[in-house]
Amino acid sequence: MKNNEETKPLGLEIRMVANSIKKYLDKYLSESTGIDLTGVEGMTIFFIFRNRDKKFTSKDVMTSFRISKATASQTLNGLVDKGYITMKNDLEDRRSKVIELTEVGKEMQKKFDDSLKIVRKKITKGINEEEEAAFRATLNKILSNVGEENI
Repeated sequence: MKNNEETKPLGLEIRMVANSIKKYLDKYLSESTGIDLTGVEGMTIFFIFRNRDKKFTSKDVMTSFRISKATASQTLNGLVDKGYITMKNDLEDRRSKVIELTEVGKEMQKKFDDSLKIVRKKITKGINEEEEAAFRATLNKILSNVGEENI
């Protein structure tokens, strides 16, 4: 390991990697699918695709991505404006809105899934399963150290 003067803070390196992945994801999705989504919108759509058989709300999005209420609201409103989701009043809890894919949102799922597979391959190129598992375990330890658990 380098001496402390040459080593970037770990948090900074994690942030740099996250920003680089976000920029790559935004650019790739836009170029490959013609779908205009931000990284957070893309992750949210992916979450909706994977949980389309379940009832969920903006709070579930907030919790899953560890984002603020304002960010979740902005992201979901952007997806509503783009015609990919609807938010309807929850009959069981009037304070909540249930999130559902629109027909347009359902139609883009295949293109989106194919693109995410390619992005995942790019991100994990040269990383074997054991390295990925070790990296995830390390990230979970870091999250636990700062008060969060389980990616």
